Amino acid sequence: MTTKYEELPSSAIEYMELDYDSSVVKLVYKSNTSKQYGYKCEDLDEFQSAFMQLCGKLEAEQDRDEEDNILETEEDTIQREDVSIGKFINQRVSMTNLKLDYILELTDDMTEKGWDGFTGSTMPPDAVVVGD
Repeated sequence: MTTKYEELPSSAIEYMELDYDSSVVKLVYKSNTSKQYGYKCEDLDEFQSAFMQLCGKLEAEQDRDEEDNILETEEDTIQREDVSIGKFINQRVSMTNLKLDYILELTDDMTEKGWDGFTGSTMPPDAVVVGD
């Protein structure tokens, strides 16, 4: 089972996927969208719960008018509240809640075969995995 998060309110994270079958948080950073980082996580349920609380806080803190229309950009809310998904991920790595398991690099050869490794949960057998 996987849960995918795209179009995140983040200036750092392009894509996140929680892979419950292998207990891995898959991330693609906006700074390099040709790499996918896989982080082992012992408690994905707790991680997802904390992540959802963060997202809920971001949404709840956005300035709104009397008709509940959002008046503030996500970026302004993040800056004002000093809360961000990138910061959350970094804290989880520092706490060793997330441990780097692999780095998958999307190569031209893989793209030519029609594989987009960052929208699915499986790697082709000839994928290039770069260890740390």
